[in-house]
Amino acid sequence: KEKLTTLYSLSQSKSNMLSQKKFNSIKFKLSIIVGIGIFVFSIILALYFNNKHRDTVLSNATEKLSLTAENISTELKIYIDKSFDNSRTLAQIFKIAKISPDLVSLSRSEVSNIIRQSVVDNSAFLGVYTAWEPNAFDGNDAAFVGLPNEHPEGHFVPYWWRDAQNGMHFEPLKYYLVPGKGDYYLIPKETREETIIEPISYLFGKIYIQLITVVVPILDTKGDFLGVVGTDISTQSMQDEVNKIDLFEGNNHISI
Repeated sequence: KEKLTTLYSLSQSKSNMLSQKKFNSIKFKLSIIVGIGIFVFSIILALYFNNKHRDTVLSNATEKLSLTAENISTELKIYIDKSFDNSRTLAQIFKIAKISPDLVSLSRSEVSNIIRQSVVDNSAFLGVYTAWEPNAFDGNDAAFVGLPNEHPEGHFVPYWWRDAQNGMHFEPLKYYLVPGKGDYYLIPKETREETIIEPISYLFGKIYIQLITVVVPILDTKGDFLGVVGTDISTQSMQDEVNKIDLFEGNNHISI
């Protein structure tokens, strides 16, 4: 436990420098959307107010909208950063357990418990997972073929997620080798780089939920791909945070 705590602390200290680049695409798209909103809103105001007050009203409204856009970007960045921190930290721990078992030795059940606890400890996370190449984790996929709550071929692909009542659920990942649905695995496998998979719909129980998933690859000392760790955030939880931002005394609705 002390070794895991030390590894966690070391990994956390390295993660902050990498978040900004991955966040740029979302922030850029958000800026475009908000910019269009500012433009449309300005036209409406120009038509509604007389010339005497138009310039002042437009200036104040534009300033407030720009500040709101920056606040929204900050809120979203907090979510993205926390998710990347989690994925990076777990990826580093699992990598060390794989390449240096004398330092940290982890079984499948222990890794699954670590993933579960990371969801329990972070209310912003919808789910957390790891997925490994065939036999890459422990070379023992065959022993898990046909067992309950395991991948049909015994691959190590555990996923823990929370429901709306904060209940915890486990299932092996699905579709992770299918192009499109499995981009969260296939893209980092191909690029060997951290990846943000922007909103996709995934079936949780009987409900489809839109989510963003941030993924960190696990590479060995030669740079060969072993697997991934990913953290999911529901777009609704991000929307709930944005809804707390007051604009024009509540006479507004901001969608992300």
